[in-house]
Amino acid sequence: DRAVGRGQQVQPNAIKTWALARGLPVYQPEKITPEALSQPTDLQADVALVMAYGHIFRDDFIGTPRLGTLNLHTSLLPSYRGASPIQAAVASGGRETGVTLMRIVRQLDAGPVADCERVPLGPLDTAADVEARLAAACVPLVLRALPRLAAGTLAFTPQDETAATYCRKLT
Repeated sequence: DRAVGRGQQVQPNAIKTWALARGLPVYQPEKITPEALSQPTDLQADVALVMAYGHIFRDDFIGTPRLGTLNLHTSLLPSYRGASPIQAAVASGGRETGVTLMRIVRQLDAGPVADCERVPLGPLDTAADVEARLAAACVPLVLRALPRLAAGTLAFTPQDETAATYCRKLT
């Protein structure tokens, strides 16, 4: 959960809201502790979805779910890998950004990409505006991708490393 909007009220993102409405368990550990590592194993999870976590996962966590560990990254990869992709997209003055569904690997935002959902950027958009739209854009992306993942028809394409751009952590 993150603070959003001008009032900085802590709210769940759209994916958490969607999952909880369907009775799916949601875990949000601040660190990958032994307890956090055991959660996907205890659940016998088919897939783990990660968004805006900010840490590189250990191989024993990545490989636990039967169908893999996937990340919802808030840029159109390989653009804006790193800690501030929303702010970087807004600051760039571009016309669009999006959410990319990718397989997690041990490198920063470098895993193969399965699908994306594009979101337009307006000239007066703030990072908070875009963050809310990106969170909502995750829902159709997940609804489209998870059935294909379960059926074995979701294809993952390696990213073009020569086109990768990075953004720094903002303080």
